[in-house]
Amino acid sequence: MTSAVLNVKEFCAYVGVSTTSAWRLLNAYAVPHTRPTPKSVRILKADADTFLAARRVTCAADARKLADGRRRS
Repeated sequence: MTSAVLNVKEFCAYVGVSTTSAWRLLNAYAVPHTRPTPKSVRILKADADTFLAARRVTCAADARKLADGRRRS
């Protein structure tokens, strides 16, 4: 995968989420994206990297904070 722009299928493979989860993230605007046409979605690889970095867990305390934040949503 050398492209700087990913479609939804490529984003799923790159981030490691299901298609359903990807669409939930996109519809919640959790990941910046563009829609060149109503049925076409494009995500910059840099935005996917930022999304992953924001969810990086470095210790057990971080994991608990992340889990607590998900339960409140």
